[in-house]
Amino acid sequence: MQKISRGAGSRGGYVFSGSESFNDTDNTGPQISIRPIYDDSRWNANAGFTDKISAFLPVECAITVYDKNGVDVSGIGPDEGLTVELKGVVERQNINDKFTFDEGNNTQGHVNVVYEHDALKPGIYTLTVRAQDLLGKVSMQDFTLEVLSEEDFTLGHVFNYPNPVPVG
Repeated sequence: MQKISRGAGSRGGYVFSGSESFNDTDNTGPQISIRPIYDDSRWNANAGFTDKISAFLPVECAITVYDKNGVDVSGIGPDEGLTVELKGVVERQNINDKFTFDEGNNTQGHVNVVYEHDALKPGIYTLTVRAQDLLGKVSMQDFTLEVLSEEDFTLGHVFNYPNPVPVG
């Protein structure tokens, strides 16, 4: 598919002035991943996790968004750029102003969202993240957010390390 891009200049493959034709073979919106952020930094990982996060309150999650055509974080409306919604609890809200691009990169960045003690009760929630690229392609992804209470916490499959434990 051929597209014509109009703008007010051109630099590094982006059109700012005039128009330019290019082949648009991208049919998908940005890739979205999420991971929990813990107070103890040794528990944090840089990779995205599965589609479920279990944590105690307050819950902090890092949402990472990537698209080879650039991530659109412009606009302030609930359907523009990057939004989050906690179904049944928090309506969809625009979080463009909280998004930070990785240094020297307009194709990937992250935003942290935090849900405090007074916002949620222990239970299972659906967190929906919606992202848009600079070509207008949109993607939405649902994540399961399980908020645990102190009573829910159990230890299972605990092993000594090293095993066997050295004696003496």
